[in-house]
Amino acid sequence: MEGKILNVDDEEFNLEFLNAFLTSRGFEVIDAKDGREAVILATEKKPDLILMDIMMPIMDGIEATRILKRNKNTKDIPIIIVTAAAHRENKARAAEAGADEFISKPIDLVELEIRIKNLLKIREYNALKTGYQTHLEDEIFKKTEKLRKLLKEKELLSYETIEKLGVAGEYRDDETGKHVKRVGKFSEVIAEGIGLCKEFVDTIKLASPLHDIGKIGIPDRILLKPASLTPEEFKVMMRHTIIGKKILSGSINPVLKMAEKIAFSHHEKWNGTGYPRGLKGEEIPLEGRIVSVVDSFDAMTSKRVYKKSFSYDFAFNEIKKLSGSSYDPEVVKVFIEKFEEIKKIKEQYKDEN
Repeated sequence: MEGKILNVDDEEFNLEFLNAFLTSRGFEVIDAKDGREAVILATEKKPDLILMDIMMPIMDGIEATRILKRNKNTKDIPIIIVTAAAHRENKARAAEAGADEFISKPIDLVELEIRIKNLLKIREYNALKTGYQTHLEDEIFKKTEKLRKLLKEKELLSYETIEKLGVAGEYRDDETGKHVKRVGKFSEVIAEGIGLCKEFVDTIKLASPLHDIGKIGIPDRILLKPASLTPEEFKVMMRHTIIGKKILSGSINPVLKMAEKIAFSHHEKWNGTGYPRGLKGEEIPLEGRIVSVVDSFDAMTSKRVYKKSFSYDFAFNEIKKLSGSSYDPEVVKVFIEKFEEIKKIKEQYKDEN
């Protein structure tokens, strides 16, 4: 049998007696004559097992065992307490300190060898189990990282597709696609300002650019008309909210689910005079109320073939004036607080005229 054993005893005769026996059984033996020396040698030499006497000067075996079992570098080394003081109290103290076995003097060498072999087998098994567990954890980590990377790539592809879809919905009257980007950024700022959770903030940033996807179904003669719409034409234009809902409905993707709610509700008004359902107050989904404000601001301050752009101050004052009638007062409050940030985003993603 191979292995390294630390033999701790303050009696020279006991050391020599056990050393001769252990050496004859194929072990490498290290001596220590007190607990403090045992702690130092165990840390430095990393023995496979420790035979620890109790009654020793400087530091007794119980205290040494306690220290070794609390040290992450030595806690897994099995310790057999070997002592002539074999009464019940010492056994209890040894167990409390973390000793793995207890054997009384005079030592039965056959019993000692059996206990040493058993503890070393257990340690070897634990080492193999730990090694296998570490290997398994490494493999799981690698596979998890690979899966996470694949999911991230899929997620990015999905979000890129969503963004392109939003641009497609605006392309006929906003060829740069910057309106939908601005609405996404504005919505993110407002949602953060309200104090909504990160998941909501991240989702509305991606979902809000799809607010007008239903415009795909509106004829150019109405969508691009360079004059006011007739009541009949406006009824057709109003249908873009219903078309948008139909395009986006039925998805399990959280972004598309929110986008469906936004497309269907961003023209509702706080006082119930909006469309398509005439919802009032908090009947309107919060994401719809947020997009209603930022979409109106961006629409007012953007030039189109059928309208000129208004100043930031005009749009700001208009939204402020319509707070509590067209717009949710709490959303408008945050819009006012974040207006400087909103203007910076507008400038950053400015239309190319």
